[in-house]
Amino acid sequence: MATTGFYYAIVQYTFEDPLPSCDAPRLELFIGDRICVYGQHGEWGYGRKFDEKNGKCGIFPLAYVQIVQKSMFVSTSDGYLVVDEISRVINEWWTKIKELMVETTRIGSFEDLMDSFNELLIIKTKIESGGIPIEELSKLRLRVSKLVDRGNTILGQDVVIRNEEGVPLDVESLSLLRTYEAHISSKGRVGSLMREKPENVTINDSFSLLLSIKSVELHCKYSCEISISLYDLDKKMFTTDSYTFLWNSGSGKHTDLNLKALFTDFAKEDIQKKYLMVTRVVHVSPIESSNATMRKHGHHEATIPKTFYCRQSYASDIMEMSSIFLAGVGHEAKERVIFLNREPELPLSLKAYHATNRIPKNLSNDMETKLLISTQLVPGNVSQIKARHPHLFSRCPAAILRRADRTAVSIEDSRNEMYITLMQAELSGKSSDRNIEARLHVVESNGHVMENVFETISVTGSQLSTVYKSIVVYHTDKPMWTEPIKIALPSCASHDVYLRILFYSKKAYDKPKPEKGPFAIAHVQLIRSSALLCDGEHDLAVYKIDNPGSHFDESNVHYMNLPDTRRTLKESIGSAKPHSQGFSLSDKSFVMISTHSCSSMLTQNEHLLNVLRWRVNCVNLTSSLVALAQPIGDTEHEMIRFFSHLLDALFEIWHDRETSEKVVFDVIVAVLRICEEPRHYPQAAKIFEVYLKRFSFTSAALKILKCLNHYVISDSEDSNEKARNAFKVMGPLFKLVVVSKKCGIKFEEFDDFEKTYKQYLREFMKSLVALMSEKKAKMTVQNTALKSIPTIIDLLNESDSVSPENLCGFIVDLMNNFGSNIVTRERLNFIAQIVETRFFSLSICREQLLIPCLQIALDIIQIDNMATEKGEFADRAAECASIIAAILERLFADAKSGEGNAERELTSFILMVYRPLVQAMIRVIHDDKHTDDDARGHFFSVILALLDKMSAQMFSEYVEERSSDIDKRDFLMEMVQMIRDLLNRNAFPSTWKDMIMLQNKVIHKSLRFVMSAVQTFFSNDKFCVEMWREYMVTVVSFVTQEGLNSKHEWMKNEDEDMRIQLRKAAAKDLRSMWFRLTPSQKLNYIPSMIGSFLKVSLVDDDETREATIPIFFDMMQTEYNTSASRSFTEFASELVSQLDTNVDQHSATKGFKEHFRQLSITLCQSDKELMANGGEELIERIDRLLTALIEYHEVASKSLVECVDSLMSRTVQLMRYYNQYSHKELYVKYIYKLYDLHTSYGNKIEAAKTLLRHATMLTFDDDALPQWLIARSLNRHRELHRQLKEDLMEEAGNLFSKGEDWEDALIVYNQLVPVYQNIIMDYDKLAGLLQKIAQLYTSISRTERAYFYYYLVAFYGQGFPAYLNGHKFVFRSEKLEMHGEFMQRIMKMYDNPEKIMKTDPCPHLVDSPGRYIQVFNIDPIGTGCSFENNPEVKPVIKKYFRYYNIQTFEYSKVEERKDTKWTSIDPSSEFMRNWLVRRRIKTADSLPTDLRFTEIVELSDPIYVTPLQNAVEQMRKKNKELNETAASAESNPNFDLKLLSRDILGVVSAAVMGGVKNYEVFFTEACRNICECGEQSVIMELSSLIIEQVEILEYCCYVHASRCQGEARAINTMLADSFDSHRRYVEENFGKTRSRLPTHANIRLSSFDSDSINDGMMTMKSGKAAVLGNAVANLIYSNKRSSGPGTPVNLSSRSAPSFDNISSKLRSSLAISKLAPPPRPPNPISPINRGPSSNYEGIRMRAHSHQASTVSLNHMSVAPPLPPRPDRPDMDPNRTLKRKN
Repeated sequence: MATTGFYYAIVQYTFEDPLPSCDAPRLELFIGDRICVYGQHGEWGYGRKFDEKNGKCGIFPLAYVQIVQKSMFVSTSDGYLVVDEISRVINEWWTKIKELMVETTRIGSFEDLMDSFNELLIIKTKIESGGIPIEELSKLRLRVSKLVDRGNTILGQDVVIRNEEGVPLDVESLSLLRTYEAHISSKGRVGSLMREKPENVTINDSFSLLLSIKSVELHCKYSCEISISLYDLDKKMFTTDSYTFLWNSGSGKHTDLNLKALFTDFAKEDIQKKYLMVTRVVHVSPIESSNATMRKHGHHEATIPKTFYCRQSYASDIMEMSSIFLAGVGHEAKERVIFLNREPELPLSLKAYHATNRIPKNLSNDMETKLLISTQLVPGNVSQIKARHPHLFSRCPAAILRRADRTAVSIEDSRNEMYITLMQAELSGKSSDRNIEARLHVVESNGHVMENVFETISVTGSQLSTVYKSIVVYHTDKPMWTEPIKIALPSCASHDVYLRILFYSKKAYDKPKPEKGPFAIAHVQLIRSSALLCDGEHDLAVYKIDNPGSHFDESNVHYMNLPDTRRTLKESIGSAKPHSQGFSLSDKSFVMISTHSCSSMLTQNEHLLNVLRWRVNCVNLTSSLVALAQPIGDTEHEMIRFFSHLLDALFEIWHDRETSEKVVFDVIVAVLRICEEPRHYPQAAKIFEVYLKRFSFTSAALKILKCLNHYVISDSEDSNEKARNAFKVMGPLFKLVVVSKKCGIKFEEFDDFEKTYKQYLREFMKSLVALMSEKKAKMTVQNTALKSIPTIIDLLNESDSVSPENLCGFIVDLMNNFGSNIVTRERLNFIAQIVETRFFSLSICREQLLIPCLQIALDIIQIDNMATEKGEFADRAAECASIIAAILERLFADAKSGEGNAERELTSFILMVYRPLVQAMIRVIHDDKHTDDDARGHFFSVILALLDKMSAQMFSEYVEERSSDIDKRDFLMEMVQMIRDLLNRNAFPSTWKDMIMLQNKVIHKSLRFVMSAVQTFFSNDKFCVEMWREYMVTVVSFVTQEGLNSKHEWMKNEDEDMRIQLRKAAAKDLRSMWFRLTPSQKLNYIPSMIGSFLKVSLVDDDETREATIPIFFDMMQTEYNTSASRSFTEFASELVSQLDTNVDQHSATKGFKEHFRQLSITLCQSDKELMANGGEELIERIDRLLTALIEYHEVASKSLVECVDSLMSRTVQLMRYYNQYSHKELYVKYIYKLYDLHTSYGNKIEAAKTLLRHATMLTFDDDALPQWLIARSLNRHRELHRQLKEDLMEEAGNLFSKGEDWEDALIVYNQLVPVYQNIIMDYDKLAGLLQKIAQLYTSISRTERAYFYYYLVAFYGQGFPAYLNGHKFVFRSEKLEMHGEFMQRIMKMYDNPEKIMKTDPCPHLVDSPGRYIQVFNIDPIGTGCSFENNPEVKPVIKKYFRYYNIQTFEYSKVEERKDTKWTSIDPSSEFMRNWLVRRRIKTADSLPTDLRFTEIVELSDPIYVTPLQNAVEQMRKKNKELNETAASAESNPNFDLKLLSRDILGVVSAAVMGGVKNYEVFFTEACRNICECGEQSVIMELSSLIIEQVEILEYCCYVHASRCQGEARAINTMLADSFDSHRRYVEENFGKTRSRLPTHANIRLSSFDSDSINDGMMTMKSGKAAVLGNAVANLIYSNKRSSGPGTPVNLSSRSAPSFDNISSKLRSSLAISKLAPPPRPPNPISPINRGPSSNYEGIRMRAHSHQASTVSLNHMSVAPPLPPRPDRPDMDPNRTLKRKN
């Protein structure tokens, strides 16, 4: 017999034998193969191999296989898929991590990522090892998916869409909407994973407290019982079970206990509650005797019977839990030490805490009684914790302690417990009855003591006992216990249950006397007629036992008839004391207890009991029903716990009592509403489904419909509220209706039952339709009903309650009768729910419901109501989009174009909804800028889905149906604008690779549709400029979008091919559209479309470039051919501008540059006229511009700030290019880029010179500024040329002043003086400006400036860019930046190239592959000034011209030559062997300029300097330095005399270098014999310089003596002695010297008294005061002579301040200062008056700098030259040289 099925088998024997005569295929079997068996016939089976899902099927003998369960299988292919995913992900992660590490050293969540990395490797190894059951593989797959998704999110990798089992989905098998929903689901899943960080887990629904006891230290000779529980301060009750464990006596300290207790069932609301952890230690021991003699001779512990042992309080502690709860879930366990308190007792401590809200001080703790614990909050309930943390329940399982709270009992729990707190008692009696012990029993009404009802949670779990013995409070008859007790109530009791408390008096052990019986009793009834004792405190009455001390008679139950509480006692009638057989009332005694039940089987709720026992207790039934209809507080929990029983009772009441029909219905509604609440729903829904399966009340259907209809048609406000409540649970109500209807028909409740049922249902449906159109105050009822109606549609259809036609009519009637009370949100919600029903999928519904539903949705989004808030419209439009998406997915998921009826229905659907949806989308995007990305993405996904379903024919027909060309144009414009906006604003995240690929496919197809429509309807005579423009701009956005140009890994292989094909096809479409235009039509897009086409050309794809670059040539040709001037100026200008903008944004590659040049030249060659008339020149210009832009952006893209000099140089290159071709806008743009760079790096002088570039483009006229300047916000809020130029020049002057370039600041300010004086007549500004000018002159004259050095920097090697390789530059250093510092900075700037340690050029290194740099210092050659030789001008004024505006430099090196005529004089002299080799440099610009450096444009041939010329140059240089140093010391009272003394000693005591002794050789006979005539004159000049140096040295010593004070006075004698010795040597060898000092002047300090020193100082000060006047006068005089008053100031060519335009008043005021200077000490004749020999032209070398900063600063300052010596008749100006013979 043939059977079919599906099961699994494992091959036991190999089967390779041929089949008997049979046409069926054979399946070969090998031992161990896993087989899927599809069917069997006799002894043969049919199936395939499990691991070959696409393998062939065949037959095989069943005897060769063994049937097994699927759990024994693991699909090899499934396992391989997981392993492959892990391998791929690990490689991707590692690559990404390395990329991130290059950019930054810190990656967010790096440790979590590494943990995931390791876990994935472990899972991979585990799967590869094999033998994993399929269930475990499923769990591993889910775990892998979570790890991969979370890691991808951290690293910014692409999203992987998966199903619920963690398997990646195949995008090709999904619709576009399903793909979008999968991405949204993945986003939510990953978001949850990111929030579930182990270190910061938030509390959701429940959590638990894990308590670990690490160690216990006690010092007690008896064993102890330690209990820990949590106490609720607000409720004043113990809120959890008590955890109890034992401590054995004599052990002292217990360590490494590892005891764990888990306090469960906490909710997030408990975090803010106040809990205490109560720890109590009780020692179990006999009562100590009060007699001292008996204590001394007491019995040994071993001889005392255990019955005399009792629980006595030892120590306790309370600890606040707020800090633990507020710390949150997931934090590490924190250890705490609990120091136990011996006094006061626990009840007193709790009482004190309630009173003061503070823990009482621990006064009696010896610090040796303590516990070490740790606490930690763990998320989840017990089952979740067991699954997540199995180690807690493995070796030493944690004890589980439940909450003693009724609200913590879930519906599924089965608990029946009573928590009692034995609080306190007062027992009057004998004085000896003071050591009181209370023993508790649970007794049935027949006197039977219930066994094992007292539960204690210990280390080993739950421990049950029949009796509970309280703590014995020593020697008091008013014991206070505060002791929590847990009672496990019986699940079913045939009798009432009582709690009995017997009181015993514990005495010390006396051997002859046995333990006495109880002396008093108290009781309370726990369960009465299945009703629990109410929660709260109970003041119990105490009854004396007539025969105290005797054995208690368990059968005596007469006490149960006595009043149990003192309240009941007071309410009892009669004055006699209550008594019974063996029991009498103790008037002054009482015992106080507190009870709290926690039961899912019994209840204390009176109303609930009345309903459940309605047949027994009918009196209060109605009032109880009314109360249950509006439950509050704990009643809700009670009702949900007794859900099934309560509903049964209600339906029974309904069946038997017609009068209670409405109120019973209200209770049913209340019960169902509670079930629908989120906190109860999951469990309540399961119970409700189970209840429906056994539901059997046949009359419920009619009664529910009757009551519903009553509330619908009723007008009372009370009925409205009840109707609204009923509508909220209409779904569950109709489930009861449907089940009841089936029961009624099945059991034939009565004749015509079904007919009656349908009649009631029709009436109810009509009432609902009428309700929708009402305008009374029923708005909430109407909207609530409309929200709930969709929940009953499937029930009515599937139960055959209503025919599909009638049900469709009902829905349509509802929609047609929507009144004004029905809000838009609920209308759309109703349609959305109807669409989601199973009923809507039926074919009849497609015909009757589709159009009405769509019409309502579209009407809403087509309403042009501007009063509607933008946010509300966006929400409504999104809901409409959701409805359309649901319809499309449910009805047309598999519909394809060309499939008959399906295509027609789909076409009608798309044509109806597409345009309204697009218009709504455009309005949402433009009106509501803050629409979140999810809403936009959802909108766009729906539109894409519609376009995906649309065919070319459908689109064409849709456009043709537009009535007018304007309508057609509007439709197409809306479409392309919507596509462009969403492409530009990224509707989907960049990591949604699958969604982006689907989007691009659909958009490309749609753009093809648009292209065809544009060509068809808007060409030739109907040409529309804007339509063509919008299409082309949209195609540009599509080609240049990030999704098609991303560098993600996923865009490789086959995906990359699709991406490239889409891009190429779109670019070709763009070219095709362009060349369809006529020349006159093309002019509409020239030059406006150049930028758009350029963006496409800049895409890094050769074919795309080749498709679009010819468009530029066509534009140029079109403008040239149509222009009257035969030019293409507009095209060229716009192309340059767009290149600058788009290259900046898209970073064009060199490939684009090469393609552009090659293609442009090729195309230009076809038009010789265009080529000759500027075409070729434009191509070269663009090529140069692209080179400059590429170089600029290569430097700008680097993150190292050290590359700023290269960035500045590339910026200047672009500035020069744009200035050369008059692109003023771009020129100014880069001026301010350069300016911003200079200001950010503190280059004030360069920033000022950069600003002046823009200032020179402006005039002082009141002309309006160009619009492009204002558009770029470069006008500084000015509107006129004059205003902006004034601002720029003022800022430039300030920058020059801050950079201590005061002379250039003067040039700038002097140009503003005539503007303020003669043009705008603003004398306030003029006054301020003149003050600035005066301050500048003061600074120039009085401030010693620190100057900068110049260095030659040469670059060699292919490792440098082309603009650096082989080029030499002169760099200006920072002020006083020494060679080492500059070298370090320049090496860091260019990433440490190899140094070249010589000064010779190295052109051979240009082609080398490495990187070499050459850096050495060079000396500036100043331009000189007209007053250079004027002795009246201070050296500090002249020095500016030696270091500023320098364009010529020189450098020298020493070359040793042995075979010269100079070495023949003295071969051993090193000085005679060393020649100087000099080179002179000329740069492109004068430094400083608008860069810190400039390129060298000329390098001279070597200039050789002989030793004689070198000696003369050194003497000139030294004499000048000495002269200026002395002058500075004389005029500057702050001058450091150490510099002067050092320079003097360097000459008069030249021990190292030899000084002038090196020059003796030039005055020998041998030298005279070899020297030529010209050289003889040089030797004479050298002799004169040596003699002159002595005179200068004497003046230096005189200045030193006149200035020295303090420490400097000690060196004066040495200087004077050394000078006298040096003068004698010079006079002996070179000739007579003469003094330039005044008569009686002396160089020794002893000749100066204090008055003379002061007079000298005053003289020097007066001389200093005259310097400024003389300088100004000389400047005015020199300017008058050179240029005259009418010569204008040329800012670019002048090197000194010009006063040509200065006012006559200022000029006359300055001329007044041209007076004779005051008397001062005479100076020797300045050596600068001696001109150099006409036969020699030397190049000066820079002086060596000093190390100390302050010393260097003063040393660099050069004093004015010495004044001429006064005429003396005794001095002969013609001095003779004394030569050595």
